[in-house]
Amino acid sequence: QLLAPSRIAFPTASLTITRQTGEVVPLTIELATTPEQQQLGLMFRRTLAENAGMLFLFDTTIRPQMWMKNTYIPLDMLFFDTNGIITHI
Repeated sequence: QLLAPSRIAFPTASLTITRQTGEVVPLTIELATTPEQQQLGLMFRRTLAENAGMLFLFDTTIRPQMWMKNTYIPLDMLFFDTNGIITHI
């Protein structure tokens, strides 16, 4: 069953990524922690602000399967380990 995007709210948080060069990139992220939030993700969005994103929090160390259904914006996906280190882009 398809979820109604306007009925699901995402809390926001700040996140910084430090590149290998030492440059710090500040991000404003939405948190997808519930199954409903994770199912909806960024579907139906037509825009996403610069330095914005969504963080999916899972209770597993196995890289999850993700899909792009009804996603209209290009996305970069970063996968972090439990120490906050990017392991895959």
